[in-house]
Amino acid sequence: MSRLGTAASRIALIALGTLVAIALAEVGLRLVSPHPYYGYTYIPPQQGLFMYDPLLGWVGRPHACAQFANLDFDVRVTLDGAGYRNSAPPYVNGKCNVVALGDSYAWGWGVKDDELFSRRLNQRATDVNLYNLSAPGYGTDQELLALERFFETHPSRAFAAVILLLSANDLEDVTHDVRYTYPKPKFVLERGALRLTNVPVPELKRAEYDRSERSYQRVGRGALTSLHLYNLVRFRVGRALDLLGGTSRGSPSEGFGRQDSRSVDLDLTARLLEQVAAICAERAATFHVVLLITSDTTPDSWQWLNLGQRLEEAGIGHSRFSSRGSLDAELWYDRHFSARGHRRLARHIFSALREAGVR
Repeated sequence: MSRLGTAASRIALIALGTLVAIALAEVGLRLVSPHPYYGYTYIPPQQGLFMYDPLLGWVGRPHACAQFANLDFDVRVTLDGAGYRNSAPPYVNGKCNVVALGDSYAWGWGVKDDELFSRRLNQRATDVNLYNLSAPGYGTDQELLALERFFETHPSRAFAAVILLLSANDLEDVTHDVRYTYPKPKFVLERGALRLTNVPVPELKRAEYDRSERSYQRVGRGALTSLHLYNLVRFRVGRALDLLGGTSRGSPSEGFGRQDSRSVDLDLTARLLEQVAAICAERAATFHVVLLITSDTTPDSWQWLNLGQRLEEAGIGHSRFSSRGSLDAELWYDRHFSARGHRRLARHIFSALREAGVR
């Protein structure tokens, strides 16, 4: 065989080996850490799924069911008769009844109904009934008010515990009376006491809440985006370039779930958590805070370290759940918890309840 033929054979073998390696990597990625690309434009969940509320700003629309999609997910969201994303009832006799509070991370942004951590925990621990009061965009202030309202509607029920999932952007949420362009309530501290302001919440977004029709459009889809490996590389390289350039590439979700440390109020956050703890104590319910450490959170920042110390001083039980450094715990672009992340979160909360003596 001529030298030209030998070189051509080697090139062909190298090309074949490369294609096989890419194919194996694609299959492995789909099994271990899927990166599907749906290419939908972003539409706020308030449209079609939520309605205006004079106290909380927005609440789930009872029995709402609508598509919720973005670049990296396309799911169907179903809300119960109270407007929350649950399949379980608020209370079940004979079970350990637990209430969960949180924002978009706890609400299940980007995952299917049956992939949500609260549903997985109820399936895992058949003696537990966890009812999820979370809503996208909620801050600790809205979560406090939601819990008060929930307890008022269930005055004679004995709840064993309340779990509050705190994400980094909650530290800023409480400093605003308009968040993600939607008006909301806001507490202020006056001589150490909480005073509620901006209630009734202005109805500036009433027209958006009343939109029951959601029309998604696809953008930027191509042959390469059908490859999960391509989506992974594009996202990782893009994020690396952003970091080198000193910027932070956010999802098209207009700030939902992203850390923004430009304005935080640890004193107000700590006081709100203390108030939640007091409400729980009145109902003889254990209170536990789960600090959510995601890929865009700095776990050793002064805010998180200070907040942990404040929780210790207040005697509030807390733990950390981290999805940092994991390929499969977060959505590949939007960065909220993936189905696997929610599965891990369910195990974490189950362990936290047991360690706190909740049975």
